[in-house]
Amino acid sequence: MKPPVTARQKKILTRYLALSPDPDDTFTYDELMGYLFGIAITPDVILPGEWMDQIFGEEKPVHDSMTQAQEMLGCLMEVYNAFSDASRADTLHLPFNILTLKPGQYDAVFAWVFGFNVALSLRPDIWEPEDMSALPEDLTYEVMSSLMIIEGLIDPEVCTAYFEGLPGDILREAFGDFDAEDEDLPSRHLAILLASLPMAVEKLQEFARLTNCKRLDGISKKSNLIPFRSARTGRNAPCPGNGGKKSKKCCGKDDSSKANITFTSEGPAKKGQLIRGRFPGPAKITAFPGPAFQLKVSLVGSKPPIWRRILVPGTTSLADLHAIIQACMGWTDSHLHHFAIRGELYAIPDEEDEWYSSDKRDERDFTLDTLGQRLSSSFLYVYDMGDYWEHRITVEQIVPPAESPAHAVLLTGRRACPPEDSGGIASFQDSLKILADAGHEEYRATRTWFGAGFRAEHFDREDIASINLRLKRL
Repeated sequence: MKPPVTARQKKILTRYLALSPDPDDTFTYDELMGYLFGIAITPDVILPGEWMDQIFGEEKPVHDSMTQAQEMLGCLMEVYNAFSDASRADTLHLPFNILTLKPGQYDAVFAWVFGFNVALSLRPDIWEPEDMSALPEDLTYEVMSSLMIIEGLIDPEVCTAYFEGLPGDILREAFGDFDAEDEDLPSRHLAILLASLPMAVEKLQEFARLTNCKRLDGISKKSNLIPFRSARTGRNAPCPGNGGKKSKKCCGKDDSSKANITFTSEGPAKKGQLIRGRFPGPAKITAFPGPAFQLKVSLVGSKPPIWRRILVPGTTSLADLHAIIQACMGWTDSHLHHFAIRGELYAIPDEEDEWYSSDKRDERDFTLDTLGQRLSSSFLYVYDMGDYWEHRITVEQIVPPAESPAHAVLLTGRRACPPEDSGGIASFQDSLKILADAGHEEYRATRTWFGAGFRAEHFDREDIASINLRLKRL
């Protein structure tokens, strides 16, 4: 369970990180270990010039001499190659025994998870692809659940939102010692997620191996990562959880709920592997006598990804699903739309609509239940035929009646919806680049158009709670 790092290498890397002029904007040693772990298992070549950008802040470390610089950079590359070699040999494992952690060791785990997540964020198209239909159904669910566990450990507020309203018997089935009346529930929730971390990491590694085999189309998986021996660092990228900040200033800042985590001596019950993704949001859930669909709605082409995860009763019609998506994404329902499912289009009939044709089916006549297998693993929702905002709706899992809500519930999501009439996804992405450069000649006009309050990275628990109140009234 130990990482492929020697005591000498740890000492050199710790000194290397300490050279940063801005420690608050630089990885800690544990964050770096999680980061290199994530880089190593990612089934794609990530050049050092890209991944080294994330380690330090805007100001790079100042070395005392060329010899020192060569020693420290050389050590970093040695460790990177050791992680890569261990990943190819299937000997890279989570470097913590969660069940034997002592109180003073929790911070190291949270830091490791943060670094790991930053590494995954470098390749969102791999780790959260728009279409996972080529994967085995069970693995798809487990990958989604594993990513949710990582999210919950990084952002305690998201963790709490996931567990609110979750029936106690579900938790007791997975973790025999769970007490729904525990006064310190946030700490208990984090303990459950921590106990799930080893299996979550293993499932992500399994997914990476399978993805790598498919990507290489028969080529030996040993060629998936190429060791590099030298590189130059660049600018530091923002925290993926809250745009522009590192762990200490954002998701990873100290949280009192992390200080009181305890495990029983027996550890989790034998079924305690993964909490499989059924994590309701802030709205209270009332059981509905029928299955529900857990859907992930992703705005196609958005980078970083803009998405929402929603739990929807199976009796929901496509017309109602349209209203739910509008509310959850943040659109204003000011334009036409349609669903595309297995080559057929579904919309509201309108004889005066030049976009409407007789080959479209009436979306009011079809529910998620009646469409059933036709939904496959994903389908499309298009809004605004001019800007053409295309959303991929992934069916992550079918939730049994005992856990189904009486109305749609927004579980979580990431990043703000584009403003209406902003020109489509390509134009929106270009606008984000302009907004990131205050010196750009079009910055003032673009900021005026988007509004002073627009923040692309913003989507928090208050937004989720507000949307869930709206969903309850639909």
